[in-house]
Amino acid sequence: MKQRSFVGPLVLIALGALFLVNNLRPDLPLMELLGRYWPFLLIGWGVLRLVEVLVWSATQKPLPDRGLSGGEWAVVVLVVIFGTSAVFTTRVRDRWNDGRITVRGLEMFGESYDFPMTSGSPCGKAPKIVIDNSRGNVRVTTADTEECKLNGTKTVKAFGQTEADKYNTDTPLEMVRQGDQLIVRTNHDRIGGWPRVKADLELVVPKGASVEARNRYGDYDISDLNGNVEINSENTGVRVQNIAGWFRVDTRKSDVIRAIGVKGAVDIKGGRAQDLELENIEGTVTIGGNYSGDVQFRNISKPIRMETSQTTLRVEKAPGQIRMALGNLTGNNLVGPIQITAKNKDVQITDFTQPADINIDRGDIELKPVKLPLTKMDIHTKSGNIELSMPAGAKYTMRASAKHGETENETGAQLQSENEGRGKNHDSVLTGSVGPGPQINLTTERGNITLKKGGVGVETPATPTAPATPKTPQAPQAIKTEQQ
Repeated sequence: MKQRSFVGPLVLIALGALFLVNNLRPDLPLMELLGRYWPFLLIGWGVLRLVEVLVWSATQKPLPDRGLSGGEWAVVVLVVIFGTSAVFTTRVRDRWNDGRITVRGLEMFGESYDFPMTSGSPCGKAPKIVIDNSRGNVRVTTADTEECKLNGTKTVKAFGQTEADKYNTDTPLEMVRQGDQLIVRTNHDRIGGWPRVKADLELVVPKGASVEARNRYGDYDISDLNGNVEINSENTGVRVQNIAGWFRVDTRKSDVIRAIGVKGAVDIKGGRAQDLELENIEGTVTIGGNYSGDVQFRNISKPIRMETSQTTLRVEKAPGQIRMALGNLTGNNLVGPIQITAKNKDVQITDFTQPADINIDRGDIELKPVKLPLTKMDIHTKSGNIELSMPAGAKYTMRASAKHGETENETGAQLQSENEGRGKNHDSVLTGSVGPGPQINLTTERGNITLKKGGVGVETPATPTAPATPKTPQAPQAIKTEQQ
């Protein structure tokens, strides 16, 4: 009987799993990962095939006539085509966005020619700067001045100096003042076609200025403005610092968005991005999009509202920090109400106040409240363990239910444990009250629940009440004389 290999079906299963992951986790950079690691698929295939042959030989089963069948060779060809296409697509896309396409270090479609740019215009103390630069990086700084100054470099892709000079002439730099607005325009769209021109700009503007920028590709670095910042882009990295107004970003793709020291609201709308960092934000924070790298919040004074395809995060304040990556979310020194909803994440929260509502599809949850009195908690995971450390002196009413799992109480508190149901699929339930306190509900549908003994609880200082306003004294009544 002819031996049949199981390697081919395994390869098909692996490919199907990759496409399934892409559908379930659109925030993952799947194309970049495939472009980098696809040769391991062929290596694994070869190793499995060799193991098969050795096993057949050891068991004295007939060996195959050929190492791979015709169908398996067809799958190999498809894997190679798919992998090399992923590599080529990723590399060409990255270089195309920069206006350069290189193959093995050689530039295609001409050479690069640089042209310096210098300009300036009076703009007042608090102008609105509108930047229209389709490709290129922009850096904005401030000075005690009422004039806007620009220095930069225009890079032109051409097959000769004559053609480069023509493209340079056809895309003049303009600084046009319209009322309180100053429009900076590089006019790249005048030549059309593939990206032949990009411009890297450095602007010096008055401290009271606001900036509105739009582009297709390029990074922004803006600092020390008393006005607002708004950026619209297809692909950009953004870094802002010391902004007295609000900050808004709307982009389809970004490698990093960083804002430090913003007094107004922060509103970020993104398609796919990597890293996000917000620090010392005094206004509300609203975030959309998907992030495949690190997301960090530090010292946020007002509510955070974050909605992605995988995670919903709502926190009233974050005097400490929050850090979120693909597989975990950690937080320290948070003020609630706290709401976290996620599909696949391990959650660790330390030192939080006000109600906490956490709902995870798959992942472990670890909570370490520090301050007393405790707050209401509704904690649920479909698949994962829950661990809650109770500070000394805490008062609460507990219901912990571990379906298809176990509950363990290490606090020494007078809680009752019982099993509900029969057989191996029983539910372990831990209930009871430790003094008058908030309701704490812990539920895992497949996992264990552990109550641990924490440190000494820190009493939250009561909010001081305003002293009562003293009543205005009444005027003394006149003394009545007795009638004679």
